[in-house]
Amino acid sequence: LSHDGEMTTAVRACVVLSKVGEAVSEQIPRFLSSEDPYVRQFGHYLVARTGGPADREHLRRALDDKDYRCRRAAMSLLAADASDAERQL
Repeated sequence: LSHDGEMTTAVRACVVLSKVGEAVSEQIPRFLSSEDPYVRQFGHYLVARTGGPADREHLRRALDDKDYRCRRAAMSLLAADASDAERQL
């Protein structure tokens, strides 16, 4: 979907595609491992939007991200339907 310098465009495109029901899950690992915190943040959004309960582990790991914006996004995405155990993190 993109070359290295176009990762931001790729993640934005996947967000739009996910909103119209297109499968984008194969792109998510690239976004989550990006050095760009903006890309990781939207990767977390895609996990929350397209993933199942098992994918919440990605969001829990994002609570330890080196960038505060990614941690904040993960916290917000987890909070909506957090389990009792997640509320203790």
